[in-house]
Amino acid sequence: MKKLLALLLALFLLGPYGGAFAASFANQDDFLIRNGVLEEYRGSGLHVVIPDGVIEIGDFAFYPSGWMEMRATPLGIESVEIPNSVKRIGNNAFTYSSFEDIVIPKSVVSIEKDAFFNCYQLRDLPSVQVDVKNAYASENKKYARLLPEGSYITGIDREGYITVVREKTVQLEDYHPGHQDLESMTIYQLGLYDSNLKMILDFSVEALWPKSITFFDNMAVVQTKGMTWRATDSFSRYMKSPSGNGKYGVIDRTGAFVIPPRFDQINYLGYGRFEALTRNAAGNWQWRVIGVRGQTLPYDCYDTNSLRPSVWARPEAARAVELGLVVGPQSSMSVNYTWNITRQQFCELALNLYIAMRGPDAPPVVDDRDTFSDTNSIEILRAYQLGIIKGRGNGIFDPFADITRQEAAIMLSRLAALLNISPNADVLNFADISTIMAEGKAAISVISAMRDEKTGSRVMNGMGEGQFAPNDPYTTEQAIVTMLRLYNVAKKD
Repeated sequence: MKKLLALLLALFLLGPYGGAFAASFANQDDFLIRNGVLEEYRGSGLHVVIPDGVIEIGDFAFYPSGWMEMRATPLGIESVEIPNSVKRIGNNAFTYSSFEDIVIPKSVVSIEKDAFFNCYQLRDLPSVQVDVKNAYASENKKYARLLPEGSYITGIDREGYITVVREKTVQLEDYHPGHQDLESMTIYQLGLYDSNLKMILDFSVEALWPKSITFFDNMAVVQTKGMTWRATDSFSRYMKSPSGNGKYGVIDRTGAFVIPPRFDQINYLGYGRFEALTRNAAGNWQWRVIGVRGQTLPYDCYDTNSLRPSVWARPEAARAVELGLVVGPQSSMSVNYTWNITRQQFCELALNLYIAMRGPDAPPVVDDRDTFSDTNSIEILRAYQLGIIKGRGNGIFDPFADITRQEAAIMLSRLAALLNISPNADVLNFADISTIMAEGKAAISVISAMRDEKTGSRVMNGMGEGQFAPNDPYTTEQAIVTMLRLYNVAKKD
């Protein structure tokens, strides 16, 4: 019977309406899966069947806007089937999806914060009725001598880091009339072991459920212990929720705080940028964008104007999207056109151009993830193996720093040489050439001598008054346009 149904479905898909119908379904090539983690859905199908064998649906895996808000995914998938192999659903995994129902298999032991954020059509928030203590039963037995009394494992990530929790009952100070019945609640104190089984967090952070500490770009947002817990209104319509007065910060994989715990909420925006919120004495939220060192950045993450290219860049940016030059990993979901582009993002754009010229199988397979101590990005490591980047020395790449115009020119000249793209115009002379380092001078001479015949523009121009401005930052839209122009120089058509 199943074979007959499959045959009938196949005949329907091959019929006069089959093309449109099939296009609404995902296929195997639409998923970026690494080490059992579904990191990104890249397809345009609205009906998704996640491949069997996926262990984890990663953070922002189905986020609809993606890199520069130009991913192929439409605004929200309409249905999804999750296989029994999945154990964890990550933060914001299905944000803005349009399905009304979803079946969570019994294999799932963890649904992270905001996994179904803004899924407005979802009738009921999925819950996991699983004994978390027994979810890692074999691991708890294996590490029994390691675990402090009363604690148990709630997660083991891809790098071998082990999250353990212990339960604590807290009395709640109820200040909302609607929660008089919420007098006490169990919260969870989290500890963390590194891959060498060294405890790097000694139950110094807390959570409302027995979650695992999730690292994104080797950083994790955590909340310190709260001295006071209160019953409060929840933003969710599904549950009553307490809140503690512990503060949020960001730790690295040593367990050290790279951003001190002094905020009332932190949300990761990608590429080392965070939205940090504090509540003032009047109870109003104040927010800012901060970097990996806690420094305030000059960005407004609620400025919707920056979600579109500037007028001058729109035609070329649109063409770059058509050619597939603007795609990227999931962490780039929050990038804005007018923001400065980071060194990691620029690497990803350069790799996209290389793939567009040489094919999807061209990038080398990465077999050494210890090249740099501050990143394990596959895209950066591939760009390194291709010779497009070299890093800053001493094993440092500095992925989240803004790229300078000089650094961009150097990477572009290496990429051009790799793709056998030669200058096709006269060399431009800049008044500030004496301020440019030797490698930068050579690179700028090459890149500025390349003209896109379709637009008449150089791959890289000066900044006015004969200045190249080598140490100025480069914006995202400038970088996208640059890659398109270099592509056009190579194609010559």
